[in-house]
Amino acid sequence: MVIAYKTNKFQKHKLAPIEDWADLWRPDLAGRISMVDSPREVVGAVLKYMGASYNTNDINAEVNGGRDAVKHNLALLAKQVRLFDSSNYLKAFGVGDVWVAVGWSSDIIPAAKRLSNVAVVVPKSGASLWADLWVLIKLLSLPFQVLIC
Repeated sequence: MVIAYKTNKFQKHKLAPIEDWADLWRPDLAGRISMVDSPREVVGAVLKYMGASYNTNDINAEVNGGRDAVKHNLALLAKQVRLFDSSNYLKAFGVGDVWVAVGWSSDIIPAAKRLSNVAVVVPKSGASLWADLWVLIKLLSLPFQVLIC
């Protein structure tokens, strides 16, 4: 997960640049954020904001304030975000409806290259990491086409 923001809008309105997850809770960004609609990523962002691990297994034991604190901060984030939509979060960002987009680097980095006045940051406290891996066995006894049918 990375965070992209419109540098021209931030400069025009004298806003501090995005550096970490906590910036998503800033009052000056209310209604100006779009984010992927992925519970794992959204809750992960809340956990990182709270100083916990993205991979927390026992929220009540590992997070200060437990489940209630996570739910509270999730509700606050929901008020900040204008759009939770994994398909259209970058469209809203591209046309300027929002000034901040939170999503997968595989989406955001190519979009940032096409758009102007966009900065992309990996939050200082860390982010999720994922990879799609495919393996093709070298010594196949069947043709590859048969195996994928």
